[in-house]
Amino acid sequence: MRETRTGPEENRFVVSQELPFPLKLWYRRQRAKEKTKQAFEAYQAVRRRLAREFKTAYYELYVVDSSLAVIHEIHSTLKNIEAVAEARYAQGSSSQRDAAKSQAEVSMSLEQVYLFEQKRQSLVSLLNAMLDRSPLEEMNGVAKPEKPELHKTITELITLASQNRQEVKGAESELEEGRHEKKLAWLENIPDVEAGFEYNWVGTEMSEAADAGKDA
Repeated sequence: MRETRTGPEENRFVVSQELPFPLKLWYRRQRAKEKTKQAFEAYQAVRRRLAREFKTAYYELYVVDSSLAVIHEIHSTLKNIEAVAEARYAQGSSSQRDAAKSQAEVSMSLEQVYLFEQKRQSLVSLLNAMLDRSPLEEMNGVAKPEKPELHKTITELITLASQNRQEVKGAESELEEGRHEKKLAWLENIPDVEAGFEYNWVGTEMSEAADAGKDA
């Protein structure tokens, strides 16, 4: 409690608010908007990248399935040739070299089947991970992708890419944010304003002053 001219101060109530210079608020808002743009463009870039990776993996899976179908057909044909070569060798009408050559070709086709099946398993696991599914879930009946049609020239495509690429837009927003940061740093030289209200409860006191015991 402080003693004042009008009496002892019993309680004090203070409310205050700092009011930044108006331009500071505006540039802070602009800076926040640029940061939001950067986050949005980064999100869009991730979406585009995942879509591209998913399509690439799906097309590769189609190629692997098509290759496996051809290799299985070749393997079946080579098995028939191997059987004929072994029969002719058993009859003495063919050399052992021909039979061994047929067996080697059958083994090579089996190795190709194994390699492609391993690659297919990896691709299916990758696609399931992108789809947030179990990596063991099968993916059969891969449809043949449609051939895309481009109705624009390479110059037009490059122009569209430079105008719409998310990384470029994000870099532009980052540059704009830097400009706002620079202006904000300069505005720090301008003082802010603090406005407030204060109320003091003053106790009564024997005094000849006209405002004795009056709250301030």
